[in-house]
Amino acid sequence: MIEILFIKVPSKIDEHVFNSLISNVSKEKQQTLFRYVNVKDAYRSLLGELLVRKYLIQILNIPNEKISFRKNEYGKPFVDFGIHFNISHSGDWVACAISNYPVGIDIERISEIDIKIAEQFFHENEYIWLLSKEQNSQVASFFELWTIKESYIKAIGKGMHIPIHSFWIDKKQIQTVIYKQGKKEPVTIYELELIEGYKLSCCSLFPSAMDLSIATLQVEELCNLFLDSTFSENNNF
Repeated sequence: MIEILFIKVPSKIDEHVFNSLISNVSKEKQQTLFRYVNVKDAYRSLLGELLVRKYLIQILNIPNEKISFRKNEYGKPFVDFGIHFNISHSGDWVACAISNYPVGIDIERISEIDIKIAEQFFHENEYIWLLSKEQNSQVASFFELWTIKESYIKAIGKGMHIPIHSFWIDKKQIQTVIYKQGKKEPVTIYELELIEGYKLSCCSLFPSAMDLSIATLQVEELCNLFLDSTFSENNNF
């Protein structure tokens, strides 16, 4: 099973609510959040972590104070408790994937780009596939490929230590396949069309398809969990 959680980032969170929500994460995380110049970047980062904490609290019955986030040698965050997670955010949305197997997720808002930059980032086979698309769909197809590549890299957990040209995506088959050094990678790719104007891909290191559980949450739900209910009811988000 892969749990995929979404939350829309509000344009403004009441300062008192924001500061109270921050108290539910580590001191180190709090310092990181306060260093953001753009407050919406702080919102995205905070909400992403709270989605993971919500799952651990409500599904695995782990007290919030027992939850500690660490990073592997390549900088990928992880927790104990036998689960894997990954977070992505773009534009107005934060997405989180949680599974018993290593998982990566990437969401990107579709925006205008010069399609020629794909030649710099994509494998030759991917670029040929991209140029085969109708011109009016090439930008969306670019972000389709990009999110798949990002989700795969994030699932592996080695960041940019995996050269982006070292593997390629085959979109010509019924199920999207990733090849590396001429061999099919034992991963499963999920491409989700859930939010208009965005592309979203999830990669699982489990080689067979798994059930997906998808839920969209509201900031109020996090407030009801992490804050006193009376406090959250009397504040705007």
